[in-house]
Amino acid sequence: MADPHRPRQDFGAAGGTGDRGDGMTAEAWIAAAREWASDAGPAASGPRLFSAPEARTDWLRGVRGFLAAHPQLRAEIESQAEPRPVRAAPSGWVEPRQWTGCLPAAALLALADADAARLDRVRDRVPAVLALADWVPPHHAHSRPLDLSAAGVLGHLALYLDLARDLLPEGERRSIAAAIALRGVRTFVAMCGQRRAPWTTARHNWATVIAGQVGMACLAAWEAVAEPREALA
Repeated sequence: MADPHRPRQDFGAAGGTGDRGDGMTAEAWIAAAREWASDAGPAASGPRLFSAPEARTDWLRGVRGFLAAHPQLRAEIESQAEPRPVRAAPSGWVEPRQWTGCLPAAALLALADADAARLDRVRDRVPAVLALADWVPPHHAHSRPLDLSAAGVLGHLALYLDLARDLLPEGERRSIAAAIALRGVRTFVAMCGQRRAPWTTARHNWATVIAGQVGMACLAAWEAVAEPREALA
């Protein structure tokens, strides 16, 4: 039973109860699943990860209403959307998630406010992180080229691509999707098949976390991924 004192999080389709925290009805989830399973694949417009096509207007209305009703939450998202200085560790290693951590929040606000100019403050972060040859820290060298850090970058890029899809230039969309396909999905499938990285056979949660981030990235970059349904399987 839903907590009556808990703020309603109605980010889903109109008519959702909000009890599950997303507000989407079972019918909306089924429609979204059918979209992904169809031969045509997902719709070209976005966002795709949060609602079925016919529910997107209601979803966006819910996001805007929720942000307006919770100014403290909006202020926190505003803070997260600000690009922060990138600092190197004593070893010289620069954690790549420093580049990408602001991207999802910036994309969400750009979409909610219909303000593509907001993305200008973070746009330089994308080519910077894509130019890095390695997203894996030295102490995880045994997991190269994909570990928790790299998976986090993929998750950030996926959310940025999905939320800002209709606001980004085509070239930027393509470069992000290509990086996700090559450095994320293709690498993940190969590493799982070879089982050479420790996390592919470990009993802890690395494999689950990495699979979740890569799976989300695969859905966001669907058109750029070779045989995406097989990759997700």
